[in-house]
Amino acid sequence: IDWQVSDAWRLHTSLGLLDSAVDRYSLEREVDIPGELTGRAFAHAPDYTLNLGVSHTRATVDGGHWVVGLDLNAAGGYFFDYSHDERASSRQVFNLRVARQWRQWKVQAWVRNLLDEEYHTRGFSFGLAPPWFERTRFTRLGDPRHYGLTINYQY
Repeated sequence: IDWQVSDAWRLHTSLGLLDSAVDRYSLEREVDIPGELTGRAFAHAPDYTLNLGVSHTRATVDGGHWVVGLDLNAAGGYFFDYSHDERASSRQVFNLRVARQWRQWKVQAWVRNLLDEEYHTRGFSFGLAPPWFERTRFTRLGDPRHYGLTINYQY
């Protein structure tokens, strides 16, 4: 949904819903992992994804304009893999952008993961550390807060 509320304000949103289930799985699970995969959700398949954003545009005297936008990107938790039952938690990440556009030029400053949320994108579970090689969770974190500047020239 994209709604131009007024000349200056715009709202947008999108929602994805997913209901997945493994109906059969022919590989054996590891011996120390109880339970069956049948009926469990797919790996890397969150039950929802959501984007919600607002932007404000202000015209300038030189015929250009400023744009400020804030977005929320969210996703539900999901299983990392089929070989174990480790899960990613749900996450909410905010992104901010400020842009100035005039004639053929556009300069945009942006911040992704504005609040520097820590979230996991990949995960594994296996025994690696001696002497007992106990099953341990290993994860990869999503991108921390990062920012940049983009300059565009359209000819």
